[in-house]
Amino acid sequence: MAEKELEKVGITINKNIYSLVCFSQHLDSVDRSDRVIAEKWDTAYSLINGKLDDQELDRLKKNVPLQESGRNSSKELILSRANKSVRLFEYVANCLSNGLQPDINEINKVGYLLRTTAVYGSGKFGLSDFVNTKEVTDFNQPFRAEMLSVYIIREFSVELVEHVAKKQNPSKAVKLEDKIKQHLGIGNSTGLGMAPFIVNHPTLLNNWILSREKVLKKIREIKNVKSHPAADQIAMVTLFTQQLLPVWNLDALSLVRKRVTHNDTKFNNVLLNQLNKGCCVIDLDTVMPGIVHYDFGDGIRSSACTAAEDESDLQWVSLDRNRFFAFKEGYLEAAKDELDATEIQFLPLSGAYMAFIMGLRFLTDYMEGNTYYKIDHPNHNLDRCKNQFKLSQDILHQLNDLK
Repeated sequence: MAEKELEKVGITINKNIYSLVCFSQHLDSVDRSDRVIAEKWDTAYSLINGKLDDQELDRLKKNVPLQESGRNSSKELILSRANKSVRLFEYVANCLSNGLQPDINEINKVGYLLRTTAVYGSGKFGLSDFVNTKEVTDFNQPFRAEMLSVYIIREFSVELVEHVAKKQNPSKAVKLEDKIKQHLGIGNSTGLGMAPFIVNHPTLLNNWILSREKVLKKIREIKNVKSHPAADQIAMVTLFTQQLLPVWNLDALSLVRKRVTHNDTKFNNVLLNQLNKGCCVIDLDTVMPGIVHYDFGDGIRSSACTAAEDESDLQWVSLDRNRFFAFKEGYLEAAKDELDATEIQFLPLSGAYMAFIMGLRFLTDYMEGNTYYKIDHPNHNLDRCKNQFKLSQDILHQLNDLK
């Protein structure tokens, strides 16, 4: 579409009218980005409380496509935007323009025609705040207005692809069949995707917050931190965090690919045959998406340490370099063709990272009263923490020699 297109979608709830105003434009692929710093989008939206006159439509046309840079009023409940699916939108438009229905298997590989990159509400950028929204609209619960907007955007995505197909080939284009439409949702690149999860998992959310609050409570109850049995380990956490942040960033900033990871790669999770040859990996309940450094690091932590993880005499705790290089050599022999340079670069550091993570878990359990890990004596988890922190330190000291 060379020109901007405008569409109004109205919905009535308890005799109250709400309008989603949709703006779409042609966007070159070089201008399309899902990052928050983007300045142009394929489509932009605003959910409005009430009917719109021509003057308001003109104001919205000037401001909604600007998103954060535009001006909004308390009549606007939601501000949103979405980009076309690079993999699916053009494919579906081409099929429809030629009088064909898209392959359902191709539809299901992606599942959406548009992907939202922001869904703003609750007073952001001049929009109606939640107190006002509760009083003057039917959306008296969190995320109701946002989710309605996203649902209507999903409906608009179908109308948009049919519109593009019609423009490409007016005489031959067909509409998308209902049985295919029902396979389409809306893509999500926003924090709003957490809303249904939070609403449907209140106990889990409570446990997340409770765990954090309990640890803070335990720390605040320490009248003299320096005299606490775990004082040295508590002080070490900040230092470790600074040194090991690069591994955390690999996942948090998506600097490397997400893969299927086991997440508990200690040696006793490998089943051996009578000849001591590996048959398979067991204990698969921890399998989930992750980065390779979780598995490699945990393997080093559990198999290349010179002592058991609850050894309290720290002079015996260090990295066994022979085991480290044997593990690394075997791992890369099987996986080097699958890994990129960044993944390989941070493999040695991941051993220190995972030892620190385990030490931190032991320290947390100790601070919470030893409620998770089985212990043989009151300081068992503290001994484990000291052990793992010592291993992490030793790997960091040798890091240049391990690359």
